[in-house]
Amino acid sequence: MIKEDRKRIMFFAEHAGFRTPPGRLACAKEMAESELAGLALDLECIWEHEQEDWIDFVGDCEPTKTWLRRFEQGTHEVFYAYVENHNGDHLAGLGGIVLERGETNYKRVVQAELFAEAIDSLKGIGVTGSPE
Repeated sequence: MIKEDRKRIMFFAEHAGFRTPPGRLACAKEMAESELAGLALDLECIWEHEQEDWIDFVGDCEPTKTWLRRFEQGTHEVFYAYVENHNGDHLAGLGGIVLERGETNYKRVVQAELFAEAIDSLKGIGVTGSPE
């Protein structure tokens, strides 16, 4: 394993969730592979501010009021992220992503997860050439 691959896996081991089994490192390796495959396939993860009124989804509770203050103060934002291929085909997406302003680690985790979903979509429609 080359040093860059190990660094990539350790990043996901530190910043991403995991399931047991197979465990933290196995899941981190999967995410690292998804990230690499998505980049190799020239997939693009596009981030936009969420257009849906997220407050309608979570209701009127005290934690929501705390988050609302954070959004009003400008410390947090809500995004929608989606993955497109070079043809502009929408392959995967996720909304309601709450990020602290300037956060990059969680964005990278979400991107890797969306790449994995996009690659599964491509496999489902018979597109080949996925680097595995």
